[in-house]
Amino acid sequence: MIKYIATIFLFLLPVYLIKKKFLRIENTLIWLILLFILSIASLNIEFIKILSQYVGIVSPVNFLIFATFLIFLFLFLNLLKKVSELNNKIEDIVIKTQVDNLTKKDEQKKKIVQKDFSIIIPTLNSEKYLEETIRSIKNQSKSILIECIFTDGGSIDKTFEIIDNFNQDNITKIVISKNLGMTKALNEGFNQANGKYLTYLNSDDKLDDLALQNLKISFECNENINWIIGNCENIGSKNYLNKIINLYKSKLLKKLDLRLLLVNNIISQPSVFWKKDFFYKVGKFDETLRFNMDYDMWIRMIKLSKPFIINHRISFFRRHSASLSYKNSFDQFKEKFNTMKKYNSNFFITLLHMMFSFIILIIYKITKY
Repeated sequence: MIKYIATIFLFLLPVYLIKKKFLRIENTLIWLILLFILSIASLNIEFIKILSQYVGIVSPVNFLIFATFLIFLFLFLNLLKKVSELNNKIEDIVIKTQVDNLTKKDEQKKKIVQKDFSIIIPTLNSEKYLEETIRSIKNQSKSILIECIFTDGGSIDKTFEIIDNFNQDNITKIVISKNLGMTKALNEGFNQANGKYLTYLNSDDKLDDLALQNLKISFECNENINWIIGNCENIGSKNYLNKIINLYKSKLLKKLDLRLLLVNNIISQPSVFWKKDFFYKVGKFDETLRFNMDYDMWIRMIKLSKPFIINHRISFFRRHSASLSYKNSFDQFKEKFNTMKKYNSNFFITLLHMMFSFIILIIYKITKY
């Protein structure tokens, strides 16, 4: 009875091993032959004696040993064959992977072409004017490669919808959605910038149609130029007094140096562009500042290199009742005073600066734009 149970067990064993994936199906026949011989040997020893005498081996035990040896030798050789095939497959996979990686790197190099300009645009519920800003970028020469990096602080209006619809062949679009605050968002955008020349536009500013074309020509004509300032018009202004102030600023720009800049910030932020490597030399925007991070940056820039002034309109600055600088004019005034103290120990110049800034502030408040 035990012999029959053992025989049944031996035949069920390969089925179990195959089910558990311990035994490959192509090797099942070999195992069945081995189990068949062992089963016959356990059930009928006389059959083994006849079989051993037929092949010339006197002892049935020696025959079983010899038969088992042959079977295991076959299995071993089969295993070596499988290992060799597996090694060949692994080599093929390694070679294919290396080729694919090289191909991907080549494709990435082709795709990652350095842009001419990277423009950082901070946004926060900016649907009112953002389309105008984007349209002014799309109106630039199609031969100029542009990278637009939108750093959004958590808009809940149609800002993202407007950005999604912004597509053009010569323009690459990147969106960073992190509520970092204005200055940190700018630094995050510039960290990812790929362009040769950098700037940032507020989501209510605009570029002149020929701005980037004129700037690229200026940068390429003189490799010693690190940063450029152009003219900027106030499109939010509705009175002649502000126009006179803008004209006065444009005249002073031609004489700009550190001393003049410390008297007053006559630089309009959307009209400033600088080289990427120069930005790294100057350092990122001061993240402790909320309003005057650009003024702080201009002072550090002019200490290292004098700007190149071009007599072309580069951009349009919009000052309106919803703008950050308009709503927080007195906070901006206070922060500007602290920035002045950091760079200027001359009390007379600081006082002169603050008087000029205060007069401009009062004018803005009286005229409302």
